Amino acid sequence: MTTQAELERLTSDTTRLKRECQALEQKLQQNAPADDKLAIYKTQANSISKKKQEKEEEVKKFENDKMNLEKQMRDKEDKYSKEKGGKYMKRDDFRQYAANLRVKNANFKVMKKVLDEIKSEVVVLKRTE
Repeated sequence: MTTQAELERLTSDTTRLKRECQALEQKLQQNAPADDKLAIYKTQANSISKKKQEKEEEVKKFENDKMNLEKQMRDKEDKYSKEKGGKYMKRDDFRQYAANLRVKNANFKVMKKVLDEIKSEVVVLKRTE
């Protein structure tokens, strides 16, 4: 069992330790101007870390927006392919399509020339008739 004297001694020890802690804190605050150069760097580091966190959150937001837009684009491409029957042509397909158009255009010009010759021949024949 603890006696009254021991209790008083322990309480006085705790109050003495509290006073010492307060004295040390005051001493630390008085010495703070010597560490003022470090305080500037600490505040700069804190502000930079906050800015970094804000930018990271902004990047995450933009990535989420990008993923949402890509999903919307895929959905619209799927809808378009269902309605119109296919996607846009790839580069090789387009080249093949362009080559086929050139061949058809050349055939058209030849056939038109032949048709014009036949028409002119028909005109000559009607006149001679």
